[in-house]
Amino acid sequence: MKIYTVTEINERPAIKITGKWLKEKGFDIGDKFEVVFENNMLVLIKITKEEADEIKTICKQLS
Repeated sequence: MKIYTVTEINERPAIKITGKWLKEKGFDIGDKFEVVFENNMLVLIKITKEEADEIKTICKQLS
């Protein structure tokens, strides 16, 4: 895997993850997930649409 940039102008890091293994691990097209950084690892946690909406609401309240 490799870290890419979004654009040459922005130079923001981006990660693109693809592969049949995602489906084998329970991730389908359109699924929502949360990313957690813990102990120098990125962890993807599959969440429901309701959980994603709740996270958005909390983030809006905090900003």
